[in-house]
Amino acid sequence: MDRRGQRTEPTPFGFGFAPAFGAASEHYLFGRDWDEVARGNGLDLLVDHIHLSDRGGAIIADLVAEWLSTESARR
Repeated sequence: MDRRGQRTEPTPFGFGFAPAFGAASEHYLFGRDWDEVARGNGLDLLVDHIHLSDRGGAIIADLVAEWLSTESARR
């Protein structure tokens, strides 16, 4: 979705060394946060179709914490 909440075309899958290296370079060399790297690649939750952005990681952490607090997780 774009910033106005309208659906946009998904970015096609294309993981490889170059996108991963490019994402790492943008983050470590140019100081962009992982969410900025993801947006720059046309993604939202992933930075290179494999690795999570900060937003994606926060969503996963919240889901895991919620699951761990349920009764079924304590068995």
